[in-house]
Amino acid sequence: MKKITLLLSLIIAISATSVLAEKADTVKEPASEITVKTEVKTEEFVSDEMADDSEKDKDTDDDEEINKPQKDKPAKPEKDKEEKPSVNETKNKAKETFMVYKAEFKEKKKETKEYIRNIKSVFKDADNETRKEILADIAAVKAELKDFSIDTFLNGVEIDYSQYDEVKPVIKEERTIVPVRALTEALGATVDYDNETRTITITKDDTTIVMNLDLNTAYVNGEQVTLDVKPVNIKGRVLVPIRFVAECFKLDVEWDGDSQTIVIE
Repeated sequence: MKKITLLLSLIIAISATSVLAEKADTVKEPASEITVKTEVKTEEFVSDEMADDSEKDKDTDDDEEINKPQKDKPAKPEKDKEEKPSVNETKNKAKETFMVYKAEFKEKKKETKEYIRNIKSVFKDADNETRKEILADIAAVKAELKDFSIDTFLNGVEIDYSQYDEVKPVIKEERTIVPVRALTEALGATVDYDNETRTITITKDDTTIVMNLDLNTAYVNGEQVTLDVKPVNIKGRVLVPIRFVAECFKLDVEWDGDSQTIVIE
């Protein structure tokens, strides 16, 4: 009986051991599977990370290639650049341009002076309004040409001072003085000059005027008169105050300041 009991206990123990072994195998297999899967995922992660690092390295290499100075490339030839003119060429070009402008200005000035001569020629027969317009045009042209010369119209005809050694009227002490011979010939008077006494004698009809260079006194038909400005000698030509002489011969004298013109009637 004891033997049978002992044999049963042994059989039960062996059965229990077998069951435990099977359970142990069952638990062990999933653990092994989990471990494999984990290892696979780890390898995939490492592989992806390495791939990212590889891509980063590649990008960095590309950047370095772009930023790397291209030492081996030759410089562009200078012939592509436009050649600048030399200093002498520039100066010569400027001179040529100036000469063109100068020629154009001279031509324009010539035409302008021709226009002035033409309108002066009709001054004698023009009425008062037309004369004012003529003087206004003369003033405009003189201003444009910066011409400060003084013109004189006697009975509507311009006195040509260029015939008298180019000595022109001038303003002295706020009075206009003109070459005496140009004035007297336009007036139809006679003039004598005594070089020793420096005396000027102007005669027309019954009027005689006597003046002396460097003196501010004159005699009209023997009567002493004080002059605003005394006669002077310029380039061998005697200049006398035009208003004084004209008024001595009973003529009216007007002064147009804009055109610098004396009008005697």
